[in-house]
Amino acid sequence: MHLNLQLGLKDFSPATLQKLSTTFRSFEYAPEPVTLESATLKTMAALEMTPNGNVTDICQAFIRDYAAQMRLLPNALEMLKYFGHLPKAIITNGPSDVQRAAINALKLEHHFQTIVVSGDADVCIAKPNPRIFQIACERLGVEPRDTLMIGDRLDLDVEGAIAAGLQASHKPE
Repeated sequence: MHLNLQLGLKDFSPATLQKLSTTFRSFEYAPEPVTLESATLKTMAALEMTPNGNVTDICQAFIRDYAAQMRLLPNALEMLKYFGHLPKAIITNGPSDVQRAAINALKLEHHFQTIVVSGDADVCIAKPNPRIFQIACERLGVEPRDTLMIGDRLDLDVEGAIAAGLQASHKPE
C-alpha cells in the first residue's frame, strides 16, 4: 500500500483512519524516544505503507502548523504569574518535537522549572504511568504528596497523578 503524505485525512476510509490512529498511538507512547517522524515511519512500516513524499519535510511542516495553532486557555498567563512563587512542571504525552514546539510557540518555558515530555529520551514513559509524575516531582525537588496536578484528562492526568501519590484536579478544556 502506498501512502501519499500530502493527502488529507478525508482521503482515507474511517476504518483506515482508525487503524492509522491506533497504530500511531502505539508508537507515539512507546517506551523509547519518540519524534513525529519516528512514529510516522514506524506506523507506515507496520501498516506496510510506502511514503510517497519526503517524510522529514512533511513532519516538519506539520509541527510548524501545529505549533502555530496553539492557544492558551483564557487567564492562563495570569494564573501562572499568580502562582509564580511555586515550583511548576509541564507533563505532556507525545512526540518530543511536537510537544516542545507547541510549548515554545506559547512561550511557556520560563514559567516552569521543568518540562517532562513522554517522547523525550530521558523519559520514555507516558501518562497515566505514575512514573512520569514521579519524574516531574524529582526534577522539582518536591514530594508527590505535596504536589497538585491540574489536568484536562481524567483517565491520563488525574488517575495517573493519584496513582503516583499526587493530589489532582480535573480542569476540562
